[in-house]
Amino acid sequence: MHAPNDCSADLHGQDTDLWIIGVLFPHLKMRRFIDVGAEKGGFAKALFRMGFERGVLCEPLPAHVQELGRRFAAPHATILPYAIDREDRTTHFHVACDAAGNDLDYFHSLNRVPDHDYFRHGRHLDVRCRSLASLLDSGEVDADIGLLKIDTEGNDLRVLQGLGPLRPELIMCEFVPPAVYPDWPLSFAENLLAEASRLGYRHVIAIQRTHGIAGEWVRIDPDGFTANDWGNLVLIREDVFAAAATDLQSRVRGHADRFHGEQPIPMRHDPRYGAACADWLQHQVEGFSRASDRSVAIDVGAHEGVFFQPLLEANLVSRLVLFEPQPANAARLRERCVDPRVTVEEVAVAATTGSAEFLFGDDTATGSLLQPMGPTPAATQACPVPTTSLDDYAIAHGLLDKVNVLKIDTQGTDAAVLRGAERLLRESQPLLVVELIFAPLYERQGDPAALILWLAERGYRLAGFFDEHFSREGWLAWTDACFVPVARLPGYRPPFVLRGAYE
Repeated sequence: MHAPNDCSADLHGQDTDLWIIGVLFPHLKMRRFIDVGAEKGGFAKALFRMGFERGVLCEPLPAHVQELGRRFAAPHATILPYAIDREDRTTHFHVACDAAGNDLDYFHSLNRVPDHDYFRHGRHLDVRCRSLASLLDSGEVDADIGLLKIDTEGNDLRVLQGLGPLRPELIMCEFVPPAVYPDWPLSFAENLLAEASRLGYRHVIAIQRTHGIAGEWVRIDPDGFTANDWGNLVLIREDVFAAAATDLQSRVRGHADRFHGEQPIPMRHDPRYGAACADWLQHQVEGFSRASDRSVAIDVGAHEGVFFQPLLEANLVSRLVLFEPQPANAARLRERCVDPRVTVEEVAVAATTGSAEFLFGDDTATGSLLQPMGPTPAATQACPVPTTSLDDYAIAHGLLDKVNVLKIDTQGTDAAVLRGAERLLRESQPLLVVELIFAPLYERQGDPAALILWLAERGYRLAGFFDEHFSREGWLAWTDACFVPVARLPGYRPPFVLRGAYE
């Protein structure tokens, strides 16, 4: 199976499309494919590598047919020099060229378009067209097909209309943006989906790109498309979808959750703390962005409630939950936070749900469920507070798989908060910002090394330290540690630079 980032030069950017086929491949009974519009065979080659045993490659352009003959051999591959259409006929095949008149490898079509920004149809050939129903009748293709891949540059609908009784387990066809290719309505998504429904295909995966916008989206049974959307539709037969649905939904969600940032991190330099955590975090949340219903942020130990404010203003989080057990702090938060997207919970977060004594003094930032010690300001007040685990809270409020970023700063009990959030970490896989305290500031405070190990065992990787504070001796006293879930990482990319290069 090919992962989305294993790019191959002659796949023309369809690596994610191939990855989707790979996700579905274990659920197919048939190991044969038909490639309509095979061009030079890049996609067919990848299908053979995936595990397909036999393939029929249909390609009308003579130069491409010759190349296919050099790359593939019988009995595994059959090359048919036909354009595939709704019926058998002979007609013009329009050859695409660039502005200088040089033939391109793609954009050749049975349907001529006026000169375009990307190509022009400068000449044509007479080619023989066959329908797949005709090829089935003549025995040139088999009835038992795992995948039918269609890429005809504007004629995919007529290929579907010529299927006859053929019903592959999967059909992948290209759709084009009407705003960019208005002369190719036979490849508009709505027309293809209407024909798919008529053929009995009720489920579809869309690998969607949008003209003029970087990035791509994988959607199961999408509601619709804009006039600038293009990509591939994977039509799934009912029996295959029933077998693959759970795995498919999990894998598609995992793909959407992966980091997709491309630009270097613009980071300001704080005169006290060095590189600013807020800049780094905003870049990460942009890169790990999700649909709005799964973009909740939770701030445990919110204090003044400003940590996530930039992300809220940038609409990078759809909802913000602030936990703050210190009564005066919580009252100020309720007074200040009038945004309906913000919820203030006057509750302490712990490993378990129940109640505890919260200790605090004149310094409103150092309150804790633990007794302060050493240089920490003394606790002059104590009050009973309710406690909740994050798992219990998330279950009660329907957030187990909806949290995209979680910050914990609870003055020594951060490890306990994490122990009460195991299900949330597993199901949401949020980015984490956790305070690590190295200096002895609270009785029974958590061990930073144990916390890092605990998170590593649950699939989290330490990604950075920010806002480091040091003792007079130059020893690290406390810092904000940022962790990212390994399952959402696409891989490290060079160049590797000193952090100062970003400041």
